[in-house]
Amino acid sequence: MDNYNLYLNGIASQKSQSLLQKDFLLSIKGAKDYEEALSLLYQALGGSGGSEESIESLLSLELDKLYKFIDETINPQIKLFFMLPNDYENALNLCKIEKFNLDKNNLSDIKLQGTLNFEELKEGIFNKDFKEIKDCEIKRLVLECYKNGFDNKKLNRHFKFSKYKRLKKEFKEREFRSLINLKLDIENLKGILLYKNEKEYLENLLPCGEIDVDSLKELYKKNKNVLRDVPSYLQKLVGVICVKDTDKKDIEFEKVSREVIKEYLFKKAGDIESLYPFLSYIYTKYYEIMNLRTIYIYKKYGLDDLILNMLI
Repeated sequence: MDNYNLYLNGIASQKSQSLLQKDFLLSIKGAKDYEEALSLLYQALGGSGGSEESIESLLSLELDKLYKFIDETINPQIKLFFMLPNDYENALNLCKIEKFNLDKNNLSDIKLQGTLNFEELKEGIFNKDFKEIKDCEIKRLVLECYKNGFDNKKLNRHFKFSKYKRLKKEFKEREFRSLINLKLDIENLKGILLYKNEKEYLENLLPCGEIDVDSLKELYKKNKNVLRDVPSYLQKLVGVICVKDTDKKDIEFEKVSREVIKEYLFKKAGDIESLYPFLSYIYTKYYEIMNLRTIYIYKKYGLDDLILNMLI
């Protein structure tokens, strides 16, 4: 697949030329009022102006185009890598809506592009017509969800653990494996912020990436001596957990997580015969869309400045 990797990386390199520059993002963020921000957002998204709904449509279109680019690759592992996790996320969200009697309208807001038909998945979960769920592993998770009556936290852990276990089994190529391990490290580090006691934290650990269980235990205790055992590309995240003390630590953790993934892939992107340059573009473009959505929501609803600063 080396020649095909070179071809994909060439296309990704061309597409990278149209990525927004940081200065332009900052100019939208610093717009003096909502109207100016809307005008700049239209410019960023290639629109010609219109209603607020047009911004939502343009953002959705950008995301659709990105997934279309992924879907058109002839390497089935690429499509599976990006879309299989979305199947789990869709199933999890639909299970929560059904179990906790949440609003079943406007499901387009939570729908992610996966390998499974969203309408069939929805019917299978809402109507308990489980034959509509075409993925056997996800069907098993949904059945266990109904049988065991998980609370929200256990439900999240149940789906997340199964998702990563499957990803580690499905993907053997080094590019995918390294990203899976990186995401597992991020998830396990994030758990330090989520769980109030060590016993609960250890019970909810996901499969380990590069950071082993003993190191995670020490990090939970805020033992900075273990930093030397943590990969260098994760040091910034560990710093958020062990060093910084803010009331928005969870939001900062999300921001730094994005930075860590982008920087990790950027450093790997010099290997032009690998998939790293392609993956670097995909993640950079995805985060660009998420940043634009964050700015739009912030400007529309006047959210906390600290949140905006941390997410961009």
